[in-house]
Amino acid sequence: MRHLTATLCLTIAVLLGSVGVSSALPKCEGSPRTISYYGEVRLWSNCAGTIALGSGGGRRAGNKYVGEWKSVKINGQGTYTYADGRKYVGEWRNFKQRGQGIQYHADGTVENKGLWRNAKFLRTNVSVSPGTNKAIGGLSNFYKPYHFLDLCKGSNLTSASVMKSVQKDINSSANSFFEKYKIPKKEHDKIKDISWDESLNEFNEDSINKLLMASGFGKPMGLSRKQQRVLKKNCSEMVALIRIMASKLQGSNQGKKGKRKF
Repeated sequence: MRHLTATLCLTIAVLLGSVGVSSALPKCEGSPRTISYYGEVRLWSNCAGTIALGSGGGRRAGNKYVGEWKSVKINGQGTYTYADGRKYVGEWRNFKQRGQGIQYHADGTVENKGLWRNAKFLRTNVSVSPGTNKAIGGLSNFYKPYHFLDLCKGSNLTSASVMKSVQKDINSSANSFFEKYKIPKKEHDKIKDISWDESLNEFNEDSINKLLMASGFGKPMGLSRKQQRVLKKNCSEMVALIRIMASKLQGSNQGKKGKRKF
């Protein structure tokens, strides 16, 4: 991802949306095309192309994409227009909105403008750099097992003291990410919020987690004794996982340090 501020990225996105997507990539062979499924353009890679989803496109019928393709997927800068008139202009990764982008209502007014990850709008006014994305991804990996532990605590399978210890490990890890990727202090809380929201969305959408929560996991009296025995082991494993991750991160950040000698 380019070293650009959110404002600059969004300005570019607006311009691309108003005049059509331009790209330094060559035109995809056979573009534009009307297709029923993405596999019909499986040879499109490192090119810019236009597709329209025809009547065989199911719930996507009538949608249109104009933009970049990389690794045989929608990747890069592009504009996706829905059949109902809504439109997204911005960055993509593996068929999903990811990076800076703007979502428009059918009447052309802005619905959401800012940072997107995994097709979900997260925040506005966040500067984006390779380091920022790495910090978000790394911290999200710590929050995911924490969400599981939060359910453990709700079912009285993990103590409050253990939760505080884990929170301390995660905060220390966050600071390590910020130091490693040279993230300005003013961005720290934003990155924590984005990482939390992204990880929680992924956690809640996981089919296994849905089944566990439906069975009563996370509620004080929601589990049978057998379920408690099984899940208590899982809870202990999550605590161990976070501590191992934190320990490895701390170790990777350590090295020879000192003032310049010449």
